[in-house]
Amino acid sequence: MPDIEPHHDEEDAGYDDLERATRPSDNSFLGLAWRLGRLATAAGAVHLTVTAGQARAARNAAACRAMADAMTEAHVAPRHVAALQDVASNLELTAGATTEMAHASDELAAAAAHARDEHRAEYGDIYDEAQHMASKGDRQPKPGFFAH
Repeated sequence: MPDIEPHHDEEDAGYDDLERATRPSDNSFLGLAWRLGRLATAAGAVHLTVTAGQARAARNAAACRAMADAMTEAHVAPRHVAALQDVASNLELTAGATTEMAHASDELAAAAAHARDEHRAEYGDIYDEAQHMASKGDRQPKPGFFAH
């Protein structure tokens, strides 16, 4: 893409492309691409956080089970061993319960990245041509011009 400042309407005066693209009302090529990219990044971060939490819960459950075994060998009161085994069971449940969340966040990240790529494939050439026209001083008609 050429590094050319696109034409902005009066309401866009004083905003650069990033500021403009971050506004919820901006449905421009750059705005949609930016938001889809942010969605993919955020969903990927959620996925990493959830899977790290799953792994931590599984490690802690294994450590609790090992400690409960050691406590049994040391003849610690059974109620203390049972309490630690309950903690291990709950940690295993936690790790298992977040599997759907990890899967959903991974799917969302992939879908958002795919949508961003498809958006670029569908409209990128049009955007590039509009930027090229703007660099030559040619103005595009406003949306809806050809509908009349």
